[in-house]
Amino acid sequence: MIIKSMSRNSSSFRQLLSYLDKDEAQDKFNWNMYSDCQNSKELVKEFMENAEYLRESRGKNYLYHEVISLQEQNLDLKKSSEILRDLANKYVSQRAMNQMVYGVIHSDTR
Repeated sequence: MIIKSMSRNSSSFRQLLSYLDKDEAQDKFNWNMYSDCQNSKELVKEFMENAEYLRESRGKNYLYHEVISLQEQNLDLKKSSEILRDLANKYVSQRAMNQMVYGVIHSDTR
């Protein structure tokens, strides 16, 4: 398993969401959010409203873009998705339990 964490110090929610949602038939999920994870406009609005609570300061982070990937294995797509969903749940419960989280499981190998 490989985990990559990238912080963003600008409110580029729309850009990141566009990248995450590039393929329609993906497994999407969210935590601590009211928005429907299938509705991009609602998601962006909720993230932007939440960002208003950040105080003006140097070095603040609007969001983290986390990537969890499995090393190449001989698993079918369904099993890989189940494993990734479970890993994401465990990761979020330890890293960002009380934070807003939006996630997408990508099945590509790029």
